[in-house]
Amino acid sequence: MNLKSQLEQQGTKKFLLVLDDDWNEDQGKWEEFVVPLGDYVATGSKIILTTRDRNVASVKGAQSVYELGGLSHDSCWNLIERQAFKQGGPQKTPRLVKIGIKISEKCKGMPLAAKVLGGLLQSKKKEQEWLAVENVEFWKLVSGDINPIMEVLKLSYYNLPSALKPCFSYCAIFPKDYLISRKSLIELWMAQGLLGASNETQEENLEDKGNIYFNILYSKSFFQEAKMNKYGEVTRCKMHDLLNNLAQSICKIEYQNFGENMEMSVDLSKCRHASFISPATVGTLCKATKVRTIFGSESDNDVEEFDNGGMVGATKISTFFKFKLLRVLDLSGLRGCQSGLLGFTICKL
Repeated sequence: MNLKSQLEQQGTKKFLLVLDDDWNEDQGKWEEFVVPLGDYVATGSKIILTTRDRNVASVKGAQSVYELGGLSHDSCWNLIERQAFKQGGPQKTPRLVKIGIKISEKCKGMPLAAKVLGGLLQSKKKEQEWLAVENVEFWKLVSGDINPIMEVLKLSYYNLPSALKPCFSYCAIFPKDYLISRKSLIELWMAQGLLGASNETQEENLEDKGNIYFNILYSKSFFQEAKMNKYGEVTRCKMHDLLNNLAQSICKIEYQNFGENMEMSVDLSKCRHASFISPATVGTLCKATKVRTIFGSESDNDVEEFDNGGMVGATKISTFFKFKLLRVLDLSGLRGCQSGLLGFTICKL
């Protein structure tokens, strides 16, 4: 018996129908399903739909939309605690609880991540093993060929239109927790040819296309923590850490973030797009001879100015002269990028 037949049998009874994890944006199919229900369902019946795509809710004509935020650290820890200290797990001690609370921050509000971490910690009996989990990036913790977190996130990626997939994966160039400018991102897509061929007459059309692509990615929850202008338009946003990991896993070695924890064994000759969060790491870029994008920003804790009084800055900036294939150089996130030194040396590119 199909769902429609079951609902017809309800007669005058009110019902609550929950449609979970809906991806279908076909309005015709939705109307084909829901319009006939009005002939026989009882007044007061409700349909609750869950989706990761704002467009799906719009197509379904949702009367009210509730956007779920991430779980709090306390809620994430409660999920982990319940799983980790189940029968067969380690003995619960104040020390393990303290470490576990820090580990819960890796979840970034994602319930599935908390569940996976709880199951992982259940098999760790010693304090040293919990400390090891605390000190490793979450996406590297899950061993085996199938990472349950990434498998769930990949569903969202696979459901993207083909033209948007490289636009999403290009976001791997941004450091984690970076506040992304909508305007700058679209310009980067244009510079890399991800929006199609460019000429003077097409420039405005490409920008319009970039705005459409951005809105689609935002509607499908690839971006979060949006900053709005007075017109209600998203101007800046962030990517969830795990989506950043997904983008990096898709791009593999073509996209590299040069940071303190970078693996030195990576073959940088295959790197095409690079970002760095500290001027101290610029020298390592020399090995990425075929790089096409360089994106620079500084962390809040970085106290070194890029120009650093002149000589150090000149040495670092001269690094960029080596890249013959460079198409995008964005140093707007560096405190020294407005200096006269940079303005003078940039002409040598």
